[in-house]
Amino acid sequence: MSHVRRAPGTANNKHCCQLALVGSIPYVTSETGTTFVIKAADRFELVARNEIEEQCLACPIVCHGQLYLRTAGSLYCIGRGE
Repeated sequence: MSHVRRAPGTANNKHCCQLALVGSIPYVTSETGTTFVIKAADRFELVARNEIEEQCLACPIVCHGQLYLRTAGSLYCIGRGE
């Protein structure tokens, strides 16, 4: 990667943002529960921003094409239904 950029809205994070790859797509989750979808390219491109409004300090997990996020009070499974 030729450059480094902080995800928008993460300047006050006390912990580092957590990263998960789904295929070649990086998902970055902040401790405030915001997940950023970033295009893996030479230039920074924010594809999506999703907020669950719960503290999230655990690493996101990818399993069978689903993204799992554990927050302070919930476990989320994000992906396409089968």
